[in-house]
Amino acid sequence: SGSFLDDLTDTLKLTAGIFPDILPLININDYERPMMNLMGTLIDSSLISARDYESYQSKFLLEAKQELKKQVIKEKNRSIEKAQEDDEEELTGIYRNNYDNTDRGNYQLDLYATLLMPFWDKNPAVPQLVNQLLSGSDNRLKYNTAILLLRHKKQVPDTLLSYFAGLDEYRYELYSDLKKNGLISKFPAAHNNHIQLAKSQLLSQRSYDKPDTVAYVDRLPVKQKDRAGFVYFFKYKQGKDDNAWKLATVGIVPSDAKSFLFDGDTDYWQRQQYDFTDLNLGRLEADEPVADQIKKALKKMQYSKRNSAAEFYEDEDRAGGYNLLSRLSLRE
Repeated sequence: SGSFLDDLTDTLKLTAGIFPDILPLININDYERPMMNLMGTLIDSSLISARDYESYQSKFLLEAKQELKKQVIKEKNRSIEKAQEDDEEELTGIYRNNYDNTDRGNYQLDLYATLLMPFWDKNPAVPQLVNQLLSGSDNRLKYNTAILLLRHKKQVPDTLLSYFAGLDEYRYELYSDLKKNGLISKFPAAHNNHIQLAKSQLLSQRSYDKPDTVAYVDRLPVKQKDRAGFVYFFKYKQGKDDNAWKLATVGIVPSDAKSFLFDGDTDYWQRQQYDFTDLNLGRLEADEPVADQIKKALKKMQYSKRNSAAEFYEDEDRAGGYNLLSRLSLRE
């Protein structure tokens, strides 16, 4: 049910034109959530305004308050579960991955906040509710709310931005979101350095099974098409007890120490042309200098972006050199 509404997101401007005609569908149970999702997308795109659905404001506010009560209970339960897990780890000596899944967010509250934000100045209950979303223990919910507030030019405590900039799991995402919204000046200066941001970007490559230990190795200059900068190299262990280090990269990063993303890097397709970020470069060999290994890894990545990649590997083999596909194979 509601599947045809999903198709309407492909033609948002046309959809905005017929929005008043399809709005009554929200009163039909099967279409309520799809309609709300569509409304959230249209509001985000500035294609509809608060006037277009003002009669539903009180309904959304009431439902949001009910959902917030459920969220508070969930967070308390998760806090109890986490404390029990920590006690168990301390007793057994068996530790889970550092990046636990306690910050699951709440999509429904994100959506209600998006739909209610246009009423911020008209209804005091709206800022009261939205600010409550910042006071919980779920980092994902707090982060999404903070970005929503900033996008609507509302105040967010500097301490909250510093908090997220200090977390490896959120630092790169915060930097990217602020840059995309023309708010990069709000990114905390203490965390605006390439190594911290590169480490965070590396960890953002996986939503689960994240590396346990990540350490900076070095950086190498690189030029790709019309872009020049650095590729940063890290070594990591997937688990605490792993003996072998694996190699990973982040790049291309601008040469300017004050900037981490090129203009356009928040666009996915633009970024792919210059993407040198990879967690799957294989193991670091203990019997070979690290400097040699990272140079070969970079050379392999550069050639893989050219049509002549196969010729390169053949030339390496004929010359009796290292075969990069085996020396830096995609071993897990």
